[in-house]
Amino acid sequence: MKRKMVEKLSHKSLAKRISFLVTKLLAVVFILFIVVSSLISGLSIEKSIRGEVSVLSEKNALKVQGIFDDASSVADIILTYVEKQYVHDSTLSAQEKLPIYQGQVYDDKLTKTDYETEKFIIDIAKSSIINYPTITGVGIMFEPYEFNSKIKNYSIYIKRGYLEAKPGSYGDYDKYSIQPYFTEAKSSLKPVFTDPQDYNGVTFISAAYPIVLDGVFKGVIVVDIDIANFNELEIHNDNYTSMYSTVYTPDGLIVYDSESHVEEGEDLSNFLASEKDYNTILQKFEGEEAFTIHTKRKDGGSETRFLYPIQAGSERWWAQTAISQLDMYKSVIVTVVVLTVFTLAGLLVIVFLVSRAMKKRLAPIQGIVNSAEKIAKGEFDIVAEYKEDDEIGKLARSFANTANTLNLIIDDINYLLNEMASGNFVIESSCTENYVGGFQPILKSVGHINRQLSNTLHEINEAADQVATASSAMADGSSSLAEGCTDQASSVEELVATITSLENDIDENTNKTIEASKKMQLIGETAQESGAKMNELTLAMEKISQSSGQIAEIITTIEGIAEQTNLLSLNAAIEAARAGEAGRGFTVVAEEIRKLANQSALAVQSTRELIVTALSEIESGNEITSQTSESLQQVEVGVKEAIALAEGSKDASISQAQAMREITSVVEQISVVVQNNSATAEESSATSEELSAQAQTLADLVGRFKLREDL
Repeated sequence: MKRKMVEKLSHKSLAKRISFLVTKLLAVVFILFIVVSSLISGLSIEKSIRGEVSVLSEKNALKVQGIFDDASSVADIILTYVEKQYVHDSTLSAQEKLPIYQGQVYDDKLTKTDYETEKFIIDIAKSSIINYPTITGVGIMFEPYEFNSKIKNYSIYIKRGYLEAKPGSYGDYDKYSIQPYFTEAKSSLKPVFTDPQDYNGVTFISAAYPIVLDGVFKGVIVVDIDIANFNELEIHNDNYTSMYSTVYTPDGLIVYDSESHVEEGEDLSNFLASEKDYNTILQKFEGEEAFTIHTKRKDGGSETRFLYPIQAGSERWWAQTAISQLDMYKSVIVTVVVLTVFTLAGLLVIVFLVSRAMKKRLAPIQGIVNSAEKIAKGEFDIVAEYKEDDEIGKLARSFANTANTLNLIIDDINYLLNEMASGNFVIESSCTENYVGGFQPILKSVGHINRQLSNTLHEINEAADQVATASSAMADGSSSLAEGCTDQASSVEELVATITSLENDIDENTNKTIEASKKMQLIGETAQESGAKMNELTLAMEKISQSSGQIAEIITTIEGIAEQTNLLSLNAAIEAARAGEAGRGFTVVAEEIRKLANQSALAVQSTRELIVTALSEIESGNEITSQTSESLQQVEVGVKEAIALAEGSKDASISQAQAMREITSVVEQISVVVQNNSATAEESSATSEELSAQAQTLADLVGRFKLREDL
């Protein structure tokens, strides 16, 4: 069947065959695309749904956990207070333990501690029921005589709907001590959550917390939780109509089911088709991690269950969010169907467009066939093989007609070119008769190439000889020039070194001259300042001399006054002596005045002598000062002359240093030129030697060729 189809297709047009092949390839590609896309989309959608439902399961678990935590917090408050009261009661005196308070639950009288405990429990129970809608009742029950040593039966129970009524009790100890919540809490001494219970149409679970003091069981605190409050877990999702939530005990008992409340209190095994699935779930319940499992129900439906742990006292309950697999994969199925429909439609469109394109593109094939028939006459060099009976088959048959001619010509050309490549240019074509039509220029071109290459190689050989000779001579001249440049460079370097040393000496001399000029200028300035100071000193000495003359005149005046005073005192003494006893006192005064006048005369005489001596010394100082001033003026003149000479020497040294720098620069330029000439000569020599060697190599290479002589 397949062979007949192949034979049938071999007689079809090339366009139809290509369209058929493209259709098959596209079909395979699109099928793979659908499969891969479906798998990827399915996995992506499933992952998204799993994540969404897993989050819902976790939220439901947290809601249930919150309800249980509320119950635990109420029990913890009561338990803490009761334990504290037990400790407090042990410290009371006998007077304080007298039962003088009326209880609210029983008619018995209570001690102050018991009365406060009872009141606190009742208040907390009522407050908890009001504040927590999930709590339907709160109670406490004690072992016999544990609440009060004189009361055997004691319990309290506050129920929603009866908050304003008198607080009730659980009855006698014999009644409440056999209840599951009491017995389990007493035996385990741990918090216990009971299975669902039904009372007056209300389904609830009881959370029991044991009261243990110093290892002794005292009683139980009970918090009842209404299952109806779990309706907050009901899930309404238009995309997943089969979704529902469930709460399980560790044994697989259904505490709450949002789909059917009738199932509450029943075991999970009653709804699973496989016992293996049930055992797997119970095994997972023993762990602590959330998990997902696929199960099959007894009614035939398949479900995916997402379970999340809840801490219920010392036990671990589980919150479940389940969804049917059909509902879960509905989006995947729709995606695959839509993808398949669009892919098939696209495939049909592409096949139609490819078929039209093939017919249009392959229509000019006949022109190619005509061109191939011209190639058989020698107009082109083409080789082709094709066995099918279509347009390309005709091309193949036309190519076969030219194959023999082409092979002969190609072999001949290959022979000619190989011989020339081997260096043999004395050759001729062995089949010139086959070079017909468009092939004749090829034969002529090969012959022309042969003659031209042979002639060129002759000329190259001659040129190589000439180049070798000239380059050898150039190398010798360059070597001599390089040696001369080297000697010249050495001489220039020595000259540069000598000039550099001389330049350094001149620079040093110039620096010293400049320094000497500066010092001479400083000495001149100092000499001028000294001359000015000596002039000031001379003027001061003259002023002192004038002042001393004035002092001498004043002293002369003082001497005259002293003599007159002495004379007057003498006259007064004489007159007093004449007066006798009446003038005695005046005589004493006159004598004292005379003594003072004599002392003044002596002092004036001493002062005159000192002034005369000072004037003599001042005169001597004036002479010395005048001589010193004249000497300083002569020094100043000499210094100015020395400064002028130093300035001239400095300017000459600077000019000389500048000239030496210019000479050094010129000599260095000469040195650079000489070095460049030397390097150029050496490079020229090396180049000439290399050129000579290459020319010899070229001559050797050309000598290998066997050249034509009939040019």
